[in-house]
Amino acid sequence: TPPPEIPFETAQLSPMARSFYGENKRVANTAIKAAGYRFRFPDYRSAFDHMWTSGDWRDGEARSPMKRT
Repeated sequence: TPPPEIPFETAQLSPMARSFYGENKRVANTAIKAAGYRFRFPDYRSAFDHMWTSGDWRDGEARSPMKRT
């Protein structure tokens, strides 16, 4: 079970942490897909679920590299 959410406004963060977490960055994978890469999972939650149930997260090492088609 994840810990309860804490509103950003009331979180006890250092000024540096507040600056870091206060930014909203978005990324797109359109270019990497156009280059021929195909991802095994449609989103990060699916990947994390798989890693957790399979034990593929231990030792901080990737065990299943991305496949290039």
